[in-house]
Amino acid sequence: MTDDRAWSSTSGMLDGRLVLVELTDDGLHLRVDGDPGDGERIPLSRITGVDAQVGAWTGYVSIEIDGADRTFSRVPKREAKALVEALRAQLRHRPEPAPEPAPESGTPPTGSALEELERLGRLRHNGVLTEAEFESAKATLLKRL
Repeated sequence: MTDDRAWSSTSGMLDGRLVLVELTDDGLHLRVDGDPGDGERIPLSRITGVDAQVGAWTGYVSIEIDGADRTFSRVPKREAKALVEALRAQLRHRPEPAPEPAPESGTPPTGSALEELERLGRLRHNGVLTEAEFESAKATLLKRL
């Protein structure tokens, strides 16, 4: 484990294997039960969305990492909700990436600026950003163009 503060932790099944999931200040730490080593660390910067579906006792937690979903099943209901709420809070308050240098006048938007706008749209769609937060971030991005 890390020395970072653990915001939430749970266990669930991923690809038929028991996985321990811990949310820290820096991101997610995944450890497959029984595997040697320190597991996989996923920085918050790679996470673009999170969602949960819960039933009476357990549920699913889907985390979008680098545009691909990883879904954990058999997550205890309370822990699934707590993990999603904590991860959404972390994503809302993570530092913004450093701004890109302003392009020269008359230069078309760069691919990275368009990619950032698409990322903001995914964050809004996945419930990480509110409509107001999305519009504010979009306006800031467009001012740089």
